[in-house]
Amino acid sequence: MAQYTYPGYGEVVPYDYENITVSNSSIGFTAAKITVSDAALNFPRARRAKTAFVTVEAQSVRVRWDGGAPVGGSSGHLLAPGDSIEFTGENTIQKVRFIREAAVDATIRVTYGRTA
Repeated sequence: MAQYTYPGYGEVVPYDYENITVSNSSIGFTAAKITVSDAALNFPRARRAKTAFVTVEAQSVRVRWDGGAPVGGSSGHLLAPGDSIEFTGENTIQKVRFIREAAVDATIRVTYGRTA
């Protein structure tokens, strides 16, 4: 993922990546990934993720980013294998929750972006 520009954020660069297993309990992004420590980036203060780019692997998931928890089979936006979605904004990224759609665990792949 190359460096890119978002209105209000300026340049955004990818800084971290993770695979998340999505099971039958809702799960959000890993806290240590969305708030990066000073030492990790050599900045005067901690930086928070401005973007999170997500791709869904072999099983469907449901997602909500309004602060509520999705329910497999009934609530949240359905994302199928191969779908991708990008979340922007610190508050939104902290509220995102995923749950698997069916009886089999799913995997999502996430790349996080921060301001340059």
